[in-house]
Amino acid sequence: NALQTALTVPKESQILFGIKTEPVAVRQITSGLKTTGVVRARPDARAVVVPPVAGRIVLRAGLTLGSAVGRGEQIGAVEQILDVSGQTELESQRLEVEAQQREVEAKRLEIRNTVLQLQAQQADQRAKANQARTQLAQAQRELRRSENLLEVGAVPRKRVEEAQTAVKVAEQEVASAEQQVKLLGNQIKQTNAGQNIFFRAPKVNQPTRSFPLTAPVAGIVNEIKATSGQQVESGAELVSIVNLSTVLLEAQVFEKDLPAVRESTRASFTASALSNEVYTIGTPDGDGRLVSVGQTVDPNTRTVSVIYEVKNPLQRLRDGNFVEITIDTSGDAKVLAVPKNAVVNEQGQTFVFVFTGGESFEKRPVVTGAEGADFYEVKSGLKEGDRIVTTGVYQLRATQPTA
Repeated sequence: NALQTALTVPKESQILFGIKTEPVAVRQITSGLKTTGVVRARPDARAVVVPPVAGRIVLRAGLTLGSAVGRGEQIGAVEQILDVSGQTELESQRLEVEAQQREVEAKRLEIRNTVLQLQAQQADQRAKANQARTQLAQAQRELRRSENLLEVGAVPRKRVEEAQTAVKVAEQEVASAEQQVKLLGNQIKQTNAGQNIFFRAPKVNQPTRSFPLTAPVAGIVNEIKATSGQQVESGAELVSIVNLSTVLLEAQVFEKDLPAVRESTRASFTASALSNEVYTIGTPDGDGRLVSVGQTVDPNTRTVSVIYEVKNPLQRLRDGNFVEITIDTSGDAKVLAVPKNAVVNEQGQTFVFVFTGGESFEKRPVVTGAEGADFYEVKSGLKEGDRIVTTGVYQLRATQPTA
């Protein structure tokens, strides 16, 4: 081929140029219909915070654009200023609460007095119990003495029986006193339980009511439309929150291309926001999926919306960004392909540099076909297994051909 050019590059220069090669291989590439699209936030990942009532807004200190908030997290409050009727009702409630509080305090005083009386009665019964125990001990000693004297015939049996009766009476008195102490202890506990009533009248410093403002979704604050202290109406949009950890890509496809698009779940996309890096959808190494193909044709543009969902962990994609999307219509076909960074377009010709061994390289023209996300299909000029230069191509372009 007259267009082929042989090059000789010493090993030292190859190392200096950082030349790397890889074999040409048959592979499946994402190629097909190119279109443009727009990044959209998922419908369930966008929300606005609105006040339930009209009033004065108080936003949380430190809440700014870009602040991260959790779902249900309070980001502020709205203070509702009451009208005359509301103020009258609030004052009536306050007076009622104060009356209830006075009633509870009186009940507490009554309970304390009752507890003191019961404690006094319990102390009296303890004293009686101690006295009964002393009498029981005396009766038991007298019984033992009488039994000893009866054994030697010094006293009649009637004396022992009287001593036994005295012991039984003393035991009953001890048991009765101890039972009274226990009963009074239970009454004191039950009465003290009444003191657990806790009631505090609300402090009404001004005729207002406060309602919390909470985030409906987790995400990032991307718009604040009110400032603390501002008077707002019920339902006014105060804060906008969006979660862009996962986003939608909305592509517009002409109706004539729909048959091919419906058969494919694979695609690739790039954007200036991604520094033109290419990402794939629906492939083993891709992170995304086809969500839907629209059912309505736009009467003005004759296009249909095709929606993809992709992960956006670093949130480089923003709501409204433009993206370039390639919808794969190649099916499952595999073709001979080379990396895009190996291909050189020069003066209307397309070349690659083939490593032929040792210090020898060849600048070889090729015919490319379909363009994928990272590869070009090669229709002629190469065969599977040829080693092509993928890194150091620019330096080889500047190398003079071998004489």
